Amino acid sequence: ETLSSDNFLGRQRHEIDGLVFYNVTGFIPYSDIFAWQILDMKTRIAMEKPENANTGSKADTREYGKGGAYANRLPDVPRDVKEGHDYAVKRIGDFLGDATRHTGPSVQFRTFSEAGFKWLGMETVYTTMEPHIAFLRGVKKAFDLPSFGVHNAIQWSTTPHDTEERFRRFRLSLYVAYLQGASDINTEEGLWRLE
Repeated sequence: ETLSSDNFLGRQRHEIDGLVFYNVTGFIPYSDIFAWQILDMKTRIAMEKPENANTGSKADTREYGKGGAYANRLPDVPRDVKEGHDYAVKRIGDFLGDATRHTGPSVQFRTFSEAGFKWLGMETVYTTMEPHIAFLRGVKKAFDLPSFGVHNAIQWSTTPHDTEERFRRFRLSLYVAYLQGASDINTEEGLWRLE
């Protein structure tokens, strides 16, 4: 009922750029029966109780190579720029499923737009916001996206979480994102009661 309202903006993926571009590939040898049983168990749970799982992404996100499978991408990605670009768009598209939105820390916003995401946001915890958000504003304009946003993950930066200085930094993170043109702001702060 809630998800069918006008306030629901679409399913959102987070940090797929990490899976495709810079995270460990997670090699699973075919001989590791235990690891394959765990993967199969996760699949079986989603099939038996789909109401308890987000089954919107049907793609098998493993890449199969010699001697085993890689969790998200093959380590020998194409070195040719065009082939690498096409591979990245395809891999990101594999994760799309029923999601229309994505937030993440890389500047690969164009690649995500080409893969089919209709709304993009940057995660602000990893880098200086101004140059990073400039990439995002450019993609919004070039691909005629209706809006863009940020994902503030500032709760990882300081403790304690309920001081006046902390609230001031939290407000500043919201203001700066808005002043840089973000129309939507997601936060991880709900974990620490600040919302």
